[in-house]
Amino acid sequence: MKKGGIAAYISFNSPVILGLTFLSLGVLLVNYITKGFLNLVLAIRYTSFLDPLMYIRLFTHVIAHQDLSHFTGNFLLILAVGPMIEEKYGGKNLLIMIGITSAITGLVNVIFFRNVMLIGASGLVFMLILLASFTNISSRRIPFTFLLKTIHA
Repeated sequence: MKKGGIAAYISFNSPVILGLTFLSLGVLLVNYITKGFLNLVLAIRYTSFLDPLMYIRLFTHVIAHQDLSHFTGNFLLILAVGPMIEEKYGGKNLLIMIGITSAITGLVNVIFFRNVMLIGASGLVFMLILLASFTNISSRRIPFTFLLKTIHA
């Protein structure tokens, strides 16, 4: 019998998705301890385009969540779809897609919803759903499940 215990039977198969999950869980726990202060630091909101923190927040808002329900709602879907996408496109490409999606959702919020603070990974969930819908596309046809997911979102 091999030594190593339970770790010998567990595979860290999706490092980007699992890393995002554990980072967001840690942020959620620290946010509870700080009674919501950490979310104020990480959330994207309009301040000024001269404020350097606004550019950092374009990427940090996706790791902050309001509560456990918000976190689990996002990450049940991310953990269900994300590993398949990471396997298909690779961790580096997925990380780039996460960064681009975070920045775009943050910029849309800042430009069009100036009085609203944005936190959460819902934009990433939508990105992963779209990528999953088109991952197995063939013969120039749009998957019906893609239409259903897009209408629902």
